[in-house]
Amino acid sequence: MPITPHFCLEQNEKEITLEINLPYIRVSSAESHVDDEGTGISFYCKPYLLKLQLPFPVFGEDDPRFKAVYDPMENNGILRMYLPKVNHGQFFPNLDLTTSLMQPKWNPKSDLKREVDGKISSIEVISSETFKDCDSDDEKITNLENLDRNDIRLITELPRYGFNGSFSGFFSDLREELKEMVQLPEPDKILEDERKKLRTLSEDGVFDWERYIEDFAYEAEDPIFQAALKWQPKYLEPSETDQFYQKERHLMAQLPKKEYLINSLEEEKILNGLADILFGFAYDQRVNEGELNVESSWTISTLSATLSWLQVWDKDTLDVMISCTRRALCYPLLRNWNLILKCLSDVDCLLSKGLRPVLKAMLKIHDAFQRSEIYYLLNKLFISDYCVWLQTSLDNHKLGEFANKYKLCIGKLSKTHIGFDLEYLEETYLKSLEESCSELDESSEETSPGSEKSVDESDDGSEKIGNNSGENGNPIFSICNHFDGMKIERNSKKKL
Repeated sequence: MPITPHFCLEQNEKEITLEINLPYIRVSSAESHVDDEGTGISFYCKPYLLKLQLPFPVFGEDDPRFKAVYDPMENNGILRMYLPKVNHGQFFPNLDLTTSLMQPKWNPKSDLKREVDGKISSIEVISSETFKDCDSDDEKITNLENLDRNDIRLITELPRYGFNGSFSGFFSDLREELKEMVQLPEPDKILEDERKKLRTLSEDGVFDWERYIEDFAYEAEDPIFQAALKWQPKYLEPSETDQFYQKERHLMAQLPKKEYLINSLEEEKILNGLADILFGFAYDQRVNEGELNVESSWTISTLSATLSWLQVWDKDTLDVMISCTRRALCYPLLRNWNLILKCLSDVDCLLSKGLRPVLKAMLKIHDAFQRSEIYYLLNKLFISDYCVWLQTSLDNHKLGEFANKYKLCIGKLSKTHIGFDLEYLEETYLKSLEESCSELDESSEETSPGSEKSVDESDDGSEKIGNNSGENGNPIFSICNHFDGMKIERNSKKKL
């Protein structure tokens, strides 16, 4: 099977420069061709094959200005083809979006199978009956009218998931350990409408209020939290967003070119799913200060309900933020409201920067999943299609409109939306802390120098500090004792 080589395209006012990395080849066997329209370019030199589709025409081998130069000493072999522009000074857009330049790889059998699977997955025949041939049209109509419509039922509403609901039955043939990449039980049986309810119930059971209060109480003293809060995302810097690295270009070259027939409602759902996935990426980048590690694939997929629960969103972007926040308060290392707001702000900045920064982030997610023994399948279900769709079907104007909508929703988000009684937990903690501090102050006054109760003699002759020792004098013990009954108090409050 031919190999797609590493390549990149550059331009000036006069020509397009196609640079191809071809290590250890026989130059004499290389072939290149520009089609009659001037937009299709093909290159072949065993074992490499490259086909590109340019947005505007160029001249090929027949033009005297065309030339190709091979340098075997540069990166073990670099071929540069200089293609003169037909229209001098014309700007060729998106030459860095590699996937959009690749020729479509059409497979009739694959397309036919996808179409059949997408229309009718199976037909269940409840009963059947043989009818004799009819001699007249009237007899045919009579037999059709007598046929019970309930005898045949078409089963079309099978659970669908993946990018724009393009998969069904994907998990049925997977090994048991590979099914751990999603938290949704039985993905091939649970319909879209039931997933949100099950996810919410699962999060309600997992949420640990003691862990939340601990992070709330000690956030100023936690060095990991403070580092995450102060970290400035490097992926938002101009030097990181302007161009793609060779590894990213090669990955884009490996993605197949697809065309998506997506209406406006489906586009809103896909954009909400994109924001949901990017939140997991933003959180992982902040906590790890920009470095991907072995836990990144778990973090990104777990914080995203799109990936972990195969959630299908509607047009409500605020609902996406609520889901991201709930999951960030249930599963990862740091479960803090201020950190979550920082991550939401990072996503907002990323969306506002345009297509290329978003695409670079999705390519990093693709790389993280590809190195995982389990989560690599999420690339097939979601990430690869997102990377192609961003290059071929979405423009900066639509993404900018969604970014504005996302920013407005951040301003609307509050702790009351989350459903974990966060404000009540914080108020109770602060109240307990205040009471404990007051008790501690009173105890300190009683045990001050000159006080008769400051030092006592115990029965065995050892000295004992009065009320400033033990559980009763320590504010931490007082807070914990108060929290021991908090669940009962909260349940009683809900019943009222």
